[in-house]
Amino acid sequence: MRIFWLASYPRSGNTWLRFLLYAYLHGTIHNTADVNRLLPPILRPLPPDAHTRPCIISKTHFLFSPSHPLVDRTAAIIHIRRHPKDILLSGLNYHALNGAAPDPVAYARAFIGNLGDPKWKRWNFGTWEPSIRSWLGDRAAAPRGSDPAPPDNIPRAWTTFESLRADTAAELSRILSILNEPVDHARVADAVERCSIDNLRALEERESRAGAKGLFPGAADARAKGHRFMNKGVSGQSLNHIHPELDAMFDDAFAPALARCGYA
Repeated sequence: MRIFWLASYPRSGNTWLRFLLYAYLHGTIHNTADVNRLLPPILRPLPPDAHTRPCIISKTHFLFSPSHPLVDRTAAIIHIRRHPKDILLSGLNYHALNGAAPDPVAYARAFIGNLGDPKWKRWNFGTWEPSIRSWLGDRAAAPRGSDPAPPDNIPRAWTTFESLRADTAAELSRILSILNEPVDHARVADAVERCSIDNLRALEERESRAGAKGLFPGAADARAKGHRFMNKGVSGQSLNHIHPELDAMFDDAFAPALARCGYA
């Protein structure tokens, strides 16, 4: 079994990319448990049949290192990144969805002070820049899509949440080529339509109402307050609605990391 890793810092669009790939490779998404089964996250035990497949596509948020689970099975790496200010806001929603309901100002200050979410760091996801650089090394700021020969002979490529939102079909087609999959543009267009943010939010609503055990987490009381796993899916947001000082704090703290990771 060889593994194509879909790697990212949390709340960067990894699950959305899995939906897009599932829709292209397998068709209609009848339930999200199927997505977890055929494109499994490494955070949970792999399905028993995964070890009988010649190749699998697997999601990971862990730092890349010699101790990463199944690292010796790596076929290639596709990394997806997102601007950390949008990750901060998405993380705030995600924690509230799971019943934590952190104070927004305290959470934002902790995220800024640690250059990432302290809880995710404890889970061995690292912080924002170390997560990216663990997977891409000195190529973290290389132009998107460039793929010079890596020193360890593991093919690596990357995309961004922003690029996926701007031209989903083009980015999905490029990723399929990296996965050695033939690109059928009609199927790509169909997958993009099936996996629009609106359609995935509707799928989340259906599974929530039915009590289905899929990949969407969430406490009932948090859902009643409007929190969703498939949240806004937007970019370029401000922290001003949380506190007027936070944007300046964030921009000052993250400026060097943003420059090193291609966001300058």
